[in-house]
Amino acid sequence: KSYKDDGGIQQVHVSLAPQADTPGGLVVSFASSTLASQAGVRFHTSESQDERTAYAKATNYTHTTVANGGRYESPNLYHTLLDAKCTDCTLYYTPFL
Repeated sequence: KSYKDDGGIQQVHVSLAPQADTPGGLVVSFASSTLASQAGVRFHTSESQDERTAYAKATNYTHTTVANGGRYESPNLYHTLLDAKCTDCTLYYTPFL
């Protein structure tokens, strides 16, 4: 069965924020063939039901080698820092395009 790109969100990854000034922060990254000007993540914590929005930075790259038979162009890669400010809570998040 072949893959059909629907232009939606794919490959969601979550990691701890690398900055020392954002304890409890997370980075949510995701991919999409759609280039959206206002992509991001809506989130809240188990401590607060107040929904917040963090907007993403979009990147992409191209790669050319003999091994892959030509040129590869990545999907749009979105990266969003969620400044949650809690270290002992559950974070609920929804990426959007």
